[in-house]
Amino acid sequence: MLKKLLTILLVSGCASLCAADSSEQFLSAYQAYQQAEKAERDGNNTEALRRYRFAESILVEITAKDPAWNKPVIEYRLKKTRDGLERLEGAGADDTTPRPSPSPDPSPAEASPQLPSITVTPPASGAASSSPKQRQGSESSSEVRRLKKQLDALKGELQEAREALTSEKSRTKDLDNAKWVEERTALEKDLLNAKDQVATLGERIRKRDSWEKDIKE
Repeated sequence: MLKKLLTILLVSGCASLCAADSSEQFLSAYQAYQQAEKAERDGNNTEALRRYRFAESILVEITAKDPAWNKPVIEYRLKKTRDGLERLEGAGADDTTPRPSPSPDPSPAEASPQLPSITVTPPASGAASSSPKQRQGSESSSEVRRLKKQLDALKGELQEAREALTSEKSRTKDLDNAKWVEERTALEKDLLNAKDQVATLGERIRKRDSWEKDIKE
């Protein structure tokens, strides 16, 4: 029983660690994508191409390492990233200078000041007693930074989900419009056929009236 419990705890811990790693990687990819968009708008196609490629490499790595993690969101962002690459490569942009993979700039949440650590300056004889407090303050700051990073990743995932939903709604609307146009064309065709039939019947009636008139005369 104890072995089963330890196994369950170990698996749960590994799953949580993988999810945290994927969230952090996705945040890096999302930030790189935003930086690529900004560089493209500013006309810096070379820098935009580097950022798009970096974002693509991270997303591909997430897909290979953890394929079940937010699959629709990853697929949507990967498609948007590759669209950007195709757009720049089609325009003749290319990154010919060998450079290391760019690291995304820190987000506003990450760039915010760290929580101040507690520093105590005791007399020389009690210097050893302040060390645990300093370690506690440092660990608290690290935990806050980690939580902020996870929060930014969750915000990015939410934005991705919203964009994917909007894209799906737009596609559904386009399909509905196409179906309506097709039905309208069919109705117009039926109306023309009905008009032709009415005209034919009218012509036959006129001929019959003329024939009856000739007989009476």
